[in-house]
Amino acid sequence: MWKGQEIEIHFKEITNLADRISNLSERLKVVACEQIRTVLRDTKNAWNSECADLLIGKEARLSEGLMDEAEKLKETAVRMKEQAEKMYQTEMANDLLGKVRIYL
Repeated sequence: MWKGQEIEIHFKEITNLADRISNLSERLKVVACEQIRTVLRDTKNAWNSECADLLIGKEARLSEGLMDEAEKLKETAVRMKEQAEKMYQTEMANDLLGKVRIYL
């Protein structure tokens, strides 16, 4: 296999993984924002007590924590893609240099 093909394959693998992480981040945001908020609303409507308020508070903090983690995952995916692009460019340049290098 030509070195450039191997570099391309690794680049695609990393960018595909970054895309999967980004998609996971979006799904986590949906769970944290929409589904947990629906549970909070349903709990508030169905259960009126001090314990319900405590539970809702904990669930709200959980939702916020999940949103924060989803954002971190998104940032990780972006950084992965940026680093993959830099590595790809560097490796391809090194491969080209290796082909044209003249030894005296």
